[in-house]
Amino acid sequence: MELLPSLFQGCGRRPGGLGMTDTNLFRRKATECRRLAAAARNANDKAFWLGLVERWQTVESEIARRPVPDKCRSPPGRQCENLSAKG
Repeated sequence: MELLPSLFQGCGRRPGGLGMTDTNLFRRKATECRRLAAAARNANDKAFWLGLVERWQTVESEIARRPVPDKCRSPPGRQCENLSAKG
């Protein structure tokens, strides 16, 4: 059973960088790691998964603190309007 690829699925960079990433993704990954830690058969595996929980929570809090750029508050995939060009 291969767990890591599914764990990291959806974590690639999007246009606009990680600042545009929904923090719910990281919260879901932390929850998944907690579940895997609870199911771990030995202390080393449990420690590994709990370490990943901490990392996902750190990333989530760092992303949540980043300001949204003023020039573009569009959802990912939509192009920002050029606010300075009026025609």
